[in-house]
Amino acid sequence: MAGTQESDKNIDFKVSVILPAGGTGERFGCDQPKQYCKLLNKPLIHHTISAFYRLPWIHDIVVVVSPEYKSYINEIILGHFVRKVKVTEGSSTRHRSIHAGIKCLQKGKSEPKVVIIHDAVRPFVDEDIIKKVAVNATIYGASIFHLSNNYNNKISSIHSYRNKLVAGVTRPLVSTVISADDENLLLESLDRSKYVNSEMPQAFEWDILTTAYNNADVDDYDFGTECLLLAMKYTKTRAKLIPGPDNLWKVTYKKDLFAAESLLKEKLISVSVQFFPPSPDEVMVENFQSACNKKSLHFQVNNSHKYPCNSIINVYTDTTDITRNKLDIITADTCKKYPTFNIQDPDITPCVLHVFNGETLELDKVSDFMKSISEVQRDHKHILIVGILYLDDDLSRLSEMIVSLIWNRDQTLSGQSFIINRS
Repeated sequence: MAGTQESDKNIDFKVSVILPAGGTGERFGCDQPKQYCKLLNKPLIHHTISAFYRLPWIHDIVVVVSPEYKSYINEIILGHFVRKVKVTEGSSTRHRSIHAGIKCLQKGKSEPKVVIIHDAVRPFVDEDIIKKVAVNATIYGASIFHLSNNYNNKISSIHSYRNKLVAGVTRPLVSTVISADDENLLLESLDRSKYVNSEMPQAFEWDILTTAYNNADVDDYDFGTECLLLAMKYTKTRAKLIPGPDNLWKVTYKKDLFAAESLLKEKLISVSVQFFPPSPDEVMVENFQSACNKKSLHFQVNNSHKYPCNSIINVYTDTTDITRNKLDIITADTCKKYPTFNIQDPDITPCVLHVFNGETLELDKVSDFMKSISEVQRDHKHILIVGILYLDDDLSRLSEMIVSLIWNRDQTLSGQSFIINRS
């Protein structure tokens, strides 16, 4: 399919997704499996489901879980993913759980053209790469014939799709791969240029996937983990390897959860600044932009309210007529204008920072300012609201503090005020 931009193609065939999520997360070192650990406000698996659920051309999603977590997953689905997500019980091994997902899809009204398999603990998968694997799994015309395979005195008909492809994503090897003998002594080092890491997602035409799993043997189910190899083994198809982006890594250890949180914040947080009176301070804007760039955050001035902004900086360069009532009106107006401030149980808590120029605020009004911020927060409990009174001319210091508050989004600070004194 040389020269074709798979990501630009419209998906006009039925695509289903299987998310095996029955792992125990032994390497993660936590009381619960890693797929259920919180990432920002939601379980990790919520973000993975959402990556597929938001795509209109994905027909249905099967989440395969261990029996003890089935009711928990059902609660997540009922709250967010009612329309096209199903839950089924998995088994002790990866291939058995995927087979359970296949059986769940077989109960549907019609078979999918393509099935995508993805890990529940890989939340960062973009539509571009999902489309690429789906399209590549459908290319090349099939030449189908039957052959007999005698296994345990059972004759099974195995389909061979010699001109068909399955598709999977890869990433370059980072570490050197070596092999050892029985005494744990070094035997050889592999040439990294000849090998890659097998990643997810992977995509298969329905007949190829079902043929592979219906004919897999006990060893495959007990010890196998690579779906592409299983398809190659039992259908004689080839696997198209697609280079993937560096955000497809799998959350395996606790430290990965912190890295995942940072990536998710970069993706979700969007910042807008507006001035009262409406005359932007260009030097201040430049400092805000610079601080946001360090965290790779989207930033703009006087947002038109069309962009889904969730972090508002209100700068009051003249505070002579700012009252508690006016702060409340401005905060309420923000909630009306930005749809992201009205979503129930959002992926990330919206925040409003009220920033005051202390040079224009009389000293005896400081306590009124702090009290007003606290009272406004009580009226808008679903929003993180913080007040900042700056007396320092160092705008870079102010900007770094603002972006730190936006980035960390510490709910315990909501309704609090900070004073930035002169250095």
